[in-house]
Amino acid sequence: NPGNIARVMAAMIAFSLCASAIYLINDMMDIDADRRHPRKRNRALASGALSLARAAILAPLLLATGVLIAIFVSQQFIVALAVYLTLAGTYSLWLKSKLMVDVIVLAGLYSLRIYAGGMAVGINLSHWLLLFSMFFFLSLAFVKRYTELRLVEQHEGSAAIGRGYLVDDIEMLRVFGPVCGYLSVLIFAMYIDSADVIRLYGHGQRLWAICPVLLYW
Repeated sequence: NPGNIARVMAAMIAFSLCASAIYLINDMMDIDADRRHPRKRNRALASGALSLARAAILAPLLLATGVLIAIFVSQQFIVALAVYLTLAGTYSLWLKSKLMVDVIVLAGLYSLRIYAGGMAVGINLSHWLLLFSMFFFLSLAFVKRYTELRLVEQHEGSAAIGRGYLVDDIEMLRVFGPVCGYLSVLIFAMYIDSADVIRLYGHGQRLWAICPVLLYW
C-alpha cells in the first residue's frame, strides 16, 4: 500500500528527529559524567566537537520539526509519540539511575517505537509481536548494562557513573540478558503453534526454521 509506506516513512523521520532531540538533551545533562567515561568521552558534546550552545539550539529545533511532521501522520501516532517523549524525558531526568527500572523502561521505549509504527498506519499490532519485542529488547538492554559494567571493571572502577549498578552486579546482568533472550524465542515458538499462524499462513510450520537462528543469536 503506497499510502501506508509514505506514512510509515514520515513517522520514522518524525520519531528519529524527536529521539535525537531527547538524546541531545540527555547528553547535555550527562556531559560531566560522559567526560569521565572511557568511551562516552568521545561523544560530540563530551569531546567538545559540538558546543553546549549549539546543542541547546539544535534539540528544540529537532523536536519541533519532528512534532510538525507527526501532525501529518495520524492522531494515534501523535499520542504514541507524546507517550514516548514523556517516558524518555522521565528516563533521562530520573529513571536511568534506578537499578533494574532503567532496563525495563529502555525495553518499553524500544517496543513503543514498534507500536507507534502500527498507529501511524492504523494497524492493530499482535500481542505476540509486542510480547516478543518486549523480552527481545529487554535482553538487549541487559547486554548494554553488562558491557558498560565490564568496561568499568576493566578500568578498575566500582560503579557505573550515573547509573544504579555496581561492578558486583555483573553476574546478575550476565544471567538476566540471555534468559530474556530465550524467553523471546519461547514466545515466538508459542506463536507458531497458535491459531493466528494457522489463519494467516499457508505454511506456518516453516516458521520453525527461524527458532534455531534466534537461539544461536
